Amino acid sequence: MTEVTAAPLDRATRVVTGLVVVLFAVLAVAMVAVPGPGLVARLLLSAMFVAVLAISWALAPRGYATAPGQLVVRRRGFRPRTYAVTAEEPVAWPGGMRGVRLLGSGGLFGYYGTFWSRELGRYKAHVTDRRGTVLVHTAKGPVIISPADVEAFLATPEKLRGF
Repeated sequence: MTEVTAAPLDRATRVVTGLVVVLFAVLAVAMVAVPGPGLVARLLLSAMFVAVLAISWALAPRGYATAPGQLVVRRRGFRPRTYAVTAEEPVAWPGGMRGVRLLGSGGLFGYYGTFWSRELGRYKAHVTDRRGTVLVHTAKGPVIISPADVEAFLATPEKLRGF
């Protein structure tokens, strides 16, 4: 299996992530610090902010692995996601992340989840940098990833396709 690291977070993703983390931290502390009735409800709400951040971080892509006929998406805190790859070669995808987010993250620790666009229809994304994306055709539909070195990833498609 060939391991490939995910690209570092792009600037917009770093800004969104930083702002959301600070906002959620302030809100979580404020919920607990404010005196008055309803402490249990405020503690639960505070825990919800922390849980959203923790789950978002855990689902974010940290790298990819390729094996004959397989693409494995390594995530920070959850089990890897495995896709069966079709015979079509992966291609650099200048379209990046154009489309509508159906379910997933739109900038908090990356762009991952289910999206839709006119060009691809429904697709999965596991992206950390929208400027360097690769489209991989899988049995479950298109998947967009962002390896740290797009050219190196594309130079060895036979490992991914299993030829």
